[in-house]
Amino acid sequence: MKERERQKRASDPDWAEKERARGREKYHRLGYVTNVKRRGTSAPCLPEQKRAYNLSQHIPCPEGFQRHHWSYREEHATDVLLLSKDDHYTLHRYLTYSRTDRCFRTKGGALLDTREKHEAYAAAVLALPF
Repeated sequence: MKERERQKRASDPDWAEKERARGREKYHRLGYVTNVKRRGTSAPCLPEQKRAYNLSQHIPCPEGFQRHHWSYREEHATDVLLLSKDDHYTLHRYLTYSRTDRCFRTKGGALLDTREKHEAYAAAVLALPF
């Protein structure tokens, strides 16, 4: 569509509302709501995650790896696991963050409140055939 025609149509409130509705429908139909998670970004969402992220930036991390916080409790803010980017992404598919506990749960609901539990679960998940 030529820019001139688009500008003319954009001044029509009915057309503009239909375009907005079409865009929203397409957004939900194509699954952007679930697909836009945070793959490939290290931007934390919650205050406790941001704090832990900032405190752990001094920890050396080899290229191709990422720091994984097994807990976002204040006493564990700098206690991280180093995982490859793919393993980190895969592990998070099998974890659910519990904001009240500030640590993760398995998809089955078991609380991973110690580093040992988290490491054992991560080893089991990453050993699954994909």
